[in-house]
Amino acid sequence: MKRWLLCMALLVLLSGCVLSNLQPAETEPMQEPEPPAVQRVTFTAGGDVLIHNTVYQSLKTETGYDFTPSFAYFMDAFEADVNIVNVESPIDAYGNNKALANYPTFNAPFELSAGLRAMGATVAVTANNHCMDNGLNGLFASLKNLRNAGFFTMGTYESPADYAEPKILQVNGVNIGMLAYTDSTNGIPVPAAARDYAVRLLPVNEESAAVILADIALLKEQGADTIILSYHWGAEYKDAPSDAQRAMAATLLEGGVDVLIGSHSHCVQPMEWIETTRGKRLVAYSLGNLFADQVGLGRLKTQAGMLLHFTITIEGDTLQVEEVAYTPTFTYRNSAKKGPGRFLLLKSSPLSGAETRPEMFGSSNDWQQCKNALAHVQNILGEEFEERV
Repeated sequence: MKRWLLCMALLVLLSGCVLSNLQPAETEPMQEPEPPAVQRVTFTAGGDVLIHNTVYQSLKTETGYDFTPSFAYFMDAFEADVNIVNVESPIDAYGNNKALANYPTFNAPFELSAGLRAMGATVAVTANNHCMDNGLNGLFASLKNLRNAGFFTMGTYESPADYAEPKILQVNGVNIGMLAYTDSTNGIPVPAAARDYAVRLLPVNEESAAVILADIALLKEQGADTIILSYHWGAEYKDAPSDAQRAMAATLLEGGVDVLIGSHSHCVQPMEWIETTRGKRLVAYSLGNLFADQVGLGRLKTQAGMLLHFTITIEGDTLQVEEVAYTPTFTYRNSAKKGPGRFLLLKSSPLSGAETRPEMFGSSNDWQQCKNALAHVQNILGEEFEERV
């Protein structure tokens, strides 16, 4: 009997051990899921680069042309993730800098591409009213020069395949869809065989808006997370956009564009927020000239431009346009000089606020022109947007 009781006790003890081993293991407390990472891309965009003969003649060297002296004071301006410039002058349309030309049909030296890249620009807008100045071959040559210098180009294309390829930049994990249009080629027709691909040429009207909305939708289907659109449009030398431009901007921003960057007026026009069903979206109707010589027109405002700065942030399904600011610029023409240094691209704000005349200005009158250019840009943009110096 004692032996039997001892066996039963051992069985009970063993059963308890087995059961205890079958109990659920202790688990760590459940942690809150980490918030989605914020994706962030910074942008800087500059206005028209229009190279007149007075400019390239001042930059001639024994072996070619060197734009470095003109951009020497601007080398820290394009430091964003994406740096956009509107290259309005065709570049080396005939090869070896043959037949360089001024208004009305431009042709700039091939060294311009390297000069703009050295300054930090990375994306070239090529859809503008001068893109056909030297015919279709000139358009193709300009594209080749820019791409050989390392530019991502938008708005003109060398083939149907080039046109059809999604123009998407991948930066910091964000797929940036890039579109560019012009409302004119100055009456120079695009040859029929290339009309469907060479230039995104659309006037500002409702029919064009429908075409652009389809382009936007296609780019989103191809994977674009955000859409940046450039439009060479409107009237020259006007300080404000037309009603048609404002209506087009509202339609395109509602239809998927996050930032619309305008050009062609050769002077700065306002920026504004437009409320859409996706939140606030930005239009800058014209950035003015970045680098040009239109002093002979008697319009100082053509020498006053701006850089546009903004940031796209994406968190989950929410995209925002943030950190919008502008940098006033001034293309200085020093008539006392004939060679390098005659034309300088400058930031006008810090120079205008200097206690004494900065060394690059040949006279107090020249310094005053810089101050006047700054005041003009500030007056056009008002106080809604931050000025960056």
